[in-house]
Amino acid sequence: MLPSGGGRAYTGCDWAAKMGIPDQTQKGDSGLEALIMIAWKAYLKKVIPNSVFVLRLQYLQRRIRKEFQSYATAKDTFSRIYEGGYWGQSKTLGEKYYSGDGSHQDEIIVPYVSAVRRFLQSLGEKPDAVDLGCGDFAIGSQIRPYCGKYIAVDVVERLIERNRDKYREDSVDFRVADIINDDLPNGDVVFLRQVLQHLSNSEIEKVVVKLPTKYRFMILTEHLPLSDRFVPNLDKARGPDVRFDIEGEGSGVILTEPPFNLKVAQSRILCEVSDGVVWRKGIIRTNLYEFEPHRQLSQ
Repeated sequence: MLPSGGGRAYTGCDWAAKMGIPDQTQKGDSGLEALIMIAWKAYLKKVIPNSVFVLRLQYLQRRIRKEFQSYATAKDTFSRIYEGGYWGQSKTLGEKYYSGDGSHQDEIIVPYVSAVRRFLQSLGEKPDAVDLGCGDFAIGSQIRPYCGKYIAVDVVERLIERNRDKYREDSVDFRVADIINDDLPNGDVVFLRQVLQHLSNSEIEKVVVKLPTKYRFMILTEHLPLSDRFVPNLDKARGPDVRFDIEGEGSGVILTEPPFNLKVAQSRILCEVSDGVVWRKGIIRTNLYEFEPHRQLSQ
């Protein structure tokens, strides 16, 4: 089934949470208790050496990867991610589904929405859009007004049910589907926002081969190391972590590089922002790819 998308990265989670420090501010504490917890976290960031933090993070990543080896399908994997809060928890009381800070932090999503809006408006008419891995739809809901028909797909059935109810006024066709193994909906533009980074290379390949025949444009967002020394597309098992987390220089998904070698007519960077990660600087980059320059938009 389709992995959940929408801007999640394990390394983008709260610093203290990665260190095993519970975030009591999300559990209804009083204002004084919340301030004490914030001050406590700030103090720990100053006194704990970065090397200790990195070792702790690497240990947690190995433990998580071992746990997720037992999940045979993407449906099982991403249902567990949401149920276990592996991408963090919403600060909205009673909100179970949260696609991570990368889908909710203004410094990340405002430049993205602005860049995507400008591109969509430049087309002259609203394109039909397909959002593969829509997650909690916090970002998709901001893109929706600039599109014609809008199909949003995710693997977690209860998440899709939640989206259908929460965004019932937005005229979105929410679907449960498997982009790895199933046929994809047709459209003019496809959004893949920090989705592929959670898949293995073989699973990414199954998705990529279907894209050029379905869409004219692809807007792809991936979490990448800031250093230009990293090797792209190092393989990993499906799970909540991303290639950015790989020890050493880290890695990231670049579809035009081996082993994917995606052929495109044109490409350019739409948006690039800092990820805010403490222990290794990285970027969240959004690329625009055009497959068929002369293909007309859907009528």
